[in-house]
Amino acid sequence: EGHTSLGFVSLFYDWDWATADREFRTAQRLDSSFTPALLFHGWYDIAVGHPDSAIADLTRARAMDPLSLILNARLANMLYLARRFDEAIPQARQALTLDPSYGPAHGLLAQSYLALGRCDDAASEAAREGETYGYEAFLGGVIAARCGRKQDAVQWIARLKARIRSGRYVSPEAIAIIYAGLDQRDSAFAWLDRAYTDRTWSLYTIEADPMLDGLRADPRFAALARRVGLP
Repeated sequence: EGHTSLGFVSLFYDWDWATADREFRTAQRLDSSFTPALLFHGWYDIAVGHPDSAIADLTRARAMDPLSLILNARLANMLYLARRFDEAIPQARQALTLDPSYGPAHGLLAQSYLALGRCDDAASEAAREGETYGYEAFLGGVIAARCGRKQDAVQWIARLKARIRSGRYVSPEAIAIIYAGLDQRDSAFAWLDRAYTDRTWSLYTIEADPMLDGLRADPRFAALARRVGLP
């Protein structure tokens, strides 16, 4: 538990990839059945560009605890980030057989459908994610931006910014992703810079996240990845 916690902080906050890898491996060596070490090492693998290893980590963890809602949903995460969308969808649905109200699984379905261009299915799942999450989701804005409903996307951004002004937390990366969907790159990178300054935890997946694909050709994207410490 101690080594996994050190790896967790190194991965999600320090962006210290070598230390995260070492601590998760140490935890696995000490207790090969400790599934959190496998789960978080899978996230490390995603960050450094080894999606097949991430899927292997989560497949092994789920085999040890097949009824774990988290492990089933996170395996869907890994398949999505590996761009194996047709496999991510049934895996997310498998998680929903364990808990039909689990918001992250609906969110994964929405993201996978969007990647496949299935806008209506994506919107339906995003709405269900919003119903069950404890905080306001943002995928509805991303889907609106990428599915031709630009005015709706602009309204999403306005609502999220209003939440920030009211003192409630909104991930700066979420706003950046909606701007990316609108092809407003300067605004997208301004919010990504804010995410970097805030040490928004999810930046560790920027090299893998399909929702950021529209920004990858811009030199500012590679510069941001280097600042996060990714190759």
